Amino acid sequence: MNLTETGINEVSGRKLSILELPSITDFSEHIDLRSKYFGCFLAVDVNASNEAKVYNLAIKLLKLGMSFCTCWGENCETAHDLVDSACHNYFSEPTDQNVIMTSWLSTENLPEALWDHLYVSFPAEDYWDESKLDLFIFINKPESYKIAKKHLSDLNNLNILVVGKD
Repeated sequence: MNLTETGINEVSGRKLSILELPSITDFSEHIDLRSKYFGCFLAVDVNASNEAKVYNLAIKLLKLGMSFCTCWGENCETAHDLVDSACHNYFSEPTDQNVIMTSWLSTENLPEALWDHLYVSFPAEDYWDESKLDLFIFINKPESYKIAKKHLSDLNNLNILVVGKD
């Protein structure tokens, strides 16, 4: 499991790190993220055979401090529902201040989805000051990982690509 830092989002102040995994079960909860809380961009294709694994991954991410999550990939609506279910089971009575914000981006291409996570998604108030990282996880998506790594290393070009200016 190789976590790669790609830069910093100057708007949010959060560091950007990307992780490529061959399968969902390759994620280790022993990873040192160096942030109490973090945002997660989860790129995974969900099907009936891996739903339980996606749910278990969400629990691991919550235990590590995931404060908000964006899901992207084939059937990302289901990934979102699984993350929401994990959040509900992990936090029995969330408030507006500590809810784990989740979203899915089923119609956006990868650059648009990355941009949305970077500039539209955010943590709830209780996590805001200590969310110092955005973790981008790509599971069995090697081409998407390469594209994302390039874009996350050059946010000015990502902004130009998505919105026409930096």
